[in-house]
Amino acid sequence: VYVDADTRKPVEIPAAIRSAAGTLTEN
Repeated sequence: VYVDADTRKPVEIPAAIRSAAGTLTEN
C-alpha cells in the first residue's frame, strides 16, 4: 500500500506493478 502524495490517502497498487516496483527498489 502506498500513500498518495497529494491526498495522503492509502492507494492500493496492483500486485504486478507492486512486485515490479519492489524489484527496482530492492536492487
